[in-house]
Order: sequence, then structure tokens, then C-alpha cells
Amino acid sequence: MSGAAVNLIEGDPWQATQEDLSPDYDYPGDGENIQRFDWSFGPVMNVGYLDLDTLEITVNPMYMGISAGTLTGNLRDGVKLNISYHLGKGTQHWYLKNGNQLWTHVDFSVSFNGSYQGAYKIFSL
Repeated sequence: MSGAAVNLIEGDPWQATQEDLSPDYDYPGDGENIQRFDWSFGPVMNVGYLDLDTLEITVNPMYMGISAGTLTGNLRDGVKLNISYHLGKGTQHWYLKNGNQLWTHVDFSVSFNGSYQGAYKIFSL
């Protein structure tokens, strides 16, 4: 079962607030040739970094506020994720375009809120 981190406080009325989830990885140290990114589109959020020397990507994608975990891979091969949540389904693909740009292709549908689709540039290397 997956879900979101919620802080529940007893009272009148009770309070339930969703907590921000920090990525479950550490950024590389200073001096590394690293580009961080924080990108979002509708219910899709991506926080991560790219090693500009090796093109290794580390990304924590979130869909409707629910973290999919930490993905790693090389942009030369691309990194693909299939998402199958109770209320949202789709795919996301991160890849290198034009040899110097980080792009993502999103195709994600939320059962109560429509579809989010398209290819988007996150940043130029």
C-alpha cells in the first residue's frame, strides 16, 4: 500500500495535514558537476539532480502528492516509469534531447481531474 505522510492532531475539530516528503537521497557534495532540478506540471512533480559528467540522473517523482520513490539511471538510455495508483495512472520518461537538454514525456491521468500529457524541457545542460 502506498500513500502520503499525514500529521493527525486530536482536537475539536481534528486536524489532518499532509506533510512534505523530502527526497530519500542526499545531494552530492560541493565541487561535483551536478545540476539540481525541481519541475512540476499539474499533479506531477519531479525533484532530483543530474550528474553532468556521467549523465546519471536521480529523481524523486511524485504524482498527486504521492512519492514513487527514488529512480536512478542514465539519460543516454532514458529512464521510464509506469505509474499505477488507485486514482491515477500513466507513464513518465526522462531522456536526453539534442545532446544537451533534459526532457521528460508525461502521460498521466487522474480519475477525477483529467489528463496531463506532453513532452517538456526541464533544463539545458
